[in-house]
Amino acid sequence: MQYVSAESNPLRPVLYATALWDAACSVTALQAIRAALLRMTSGVMAGLLKRAWAAASSRLEAQGFEPGLHRSVLLEPDAVPDVSGAALVLPAGASAEGPTAERLSRLFTLIQGDTLVHSQVRAVLARLQVAAIRVALHEPAMLESADHPVWRLLNRIASAGASYPTPADKRRTALMVFCDALAEEISRSPVGDAMAFRRAIVRLDAFLAEQLQWQLREAEASVTALQRAERRALLEELIGRRLTEQIAPVRASPSIRRFVTGAWARVLAESMVRFGEQAEPTPSYMKTVDELLWSLQTPDHPHSRQRLIALLPGLLKRLRSGIALIALPAAEEQAVLDELMALHAKALRPGQRGVATALPADEIVRRMREEVIPDTPALPAFGDSVIDLASMQTLPAALLATNVGAPAEAAKRVDALTPGERLRLFLRGGWVPLQLLWRSDKGLFFLFAGVQAGATHSITRRALERLDAAGLMKPLEDTPVVQRAFDALANQLSLPA
Repeated sequence: MQYVSAESNPLRPVLYATALWDAACSVTALQAIRAALLRMTSGVMAGLLKRAWAAASSRLEAQGFEPGLHRSVLLEPDAVPDVSGAALVLPAGASAEGPTAERLSRLFTLIQGDTLVHSQVRAVLARLQVAAIRVALHEPAMLESADHPVWRLLNRIASAGASYPTPADKRRTALMVFCDALAEEISRSPVGDAMAFRRAIVRLDAFLAEQLQWQLREAEASVTALQRAERRALLEELIGRRLTEQIAPVRASPSIRRFVTGAWARVLAESMVRFGEQAEPTPSYMKTVDELLWSLQTPDHPHSRQRLIALLPGLLKRLRSGIALIALPAAEEQAVLDELMALHAKALRPGQRGVATALPADEIVRRMREEVIPDTPALPAFGDSVIDLASMQTLPAALLATNVGAPAEAAKRVDALTPGERLRLFLRGGWVPLQLLWRSDKGLFFLFAGVQAGATHSITRRALERLDAAGLMKPLEDTPVVQRAFDALANQLSLPA
């Protein structure tokens, strides 16, 4: 139909109020009992009516019908919301009951048409419309501040709902049930100020905090594994520095140096984390370092050759055991063992070996630092993979350079992440809504709740910094739902008639 009126609405409250009164009259003729019956049933009826209205509106919008409000409400040019700064809506002084209700109704209509908000969330927000209008009439400051409790609650509900895009997600179901109860309580509140909204924000925050802890408890195994991974990484760095100093005066090829300071540092760190520093095989692996470095510079003497012959079987056995512990690629393992075999075979031959004069220790260390040592991907130690750029298939090849973006700024933003924060990350070819559940003590690993309930993403700090530097880590919502509605309203009012 081209035009509608208030009487065209089959869900208008007067019909239901009249029917409720007729029903009360048919039950009893006593006025006091009728009044008590109406008081008990009217709140419930109002909530059900608003829910039916929201559902009917959603069905009509899905069928392509344009709400009549878009045609029947015309705002004056000077009533355009101020969205350039912190203020969201009306200019100061424009708070008459009629215009205020009209503008807020227009706002909620736009929220109901926001396709970025799930239909279940829109239904909850629609139930807050009458209470929001009541507060605006009681507190004109609501129309001048983006930080008013009414807007904060609406934005908080929409943001939390956006974290769970899957319809069958039990987290979203629990959130919607809770928010629906909040909306019902607010709509039935006899007080016209924002106190009910303030209480609702506190309760919603408490619910979200408990939901976060519940997800964290479900991910306890992943958290434990990440704690071990961080301890392993810190130990590996410390051990690598000490082995670099220890091997500095030894005559060894670059590949052997990389094996000792890199792969064997990982062996020692993994063994310490998995078995303990004093329990076997950790002491044996530490002893292996001394024996290996001695075998690389044995004196040309019969006793030295005899000691090397006795030492080699056990040394090679421990080397193979340690290599298996960190699952070193077979090609790297074979290359190291072949080089050691050639060196030991030469050491076992009698006679002068013609070894060149050793370089000073500081010169060896300097040369080692100048060597280009390829990064070795971290070994996954648990079910959920530790996502890093080497395996996440996230960035275009052009963005994989080490100088992407502004590393210092990216590091600051990663440092500022706190558990509970909701983000969008571009992972494996698409934007994924995630919530930070936990970060390790040193900030090397971050655990995010996934799109599916119970799924998690374990992401390294380096990967997050590279994502942020490339513009692939963003807030969950670029603009809150209420601000989007006012932006849309301002745009509509600026269009020529």
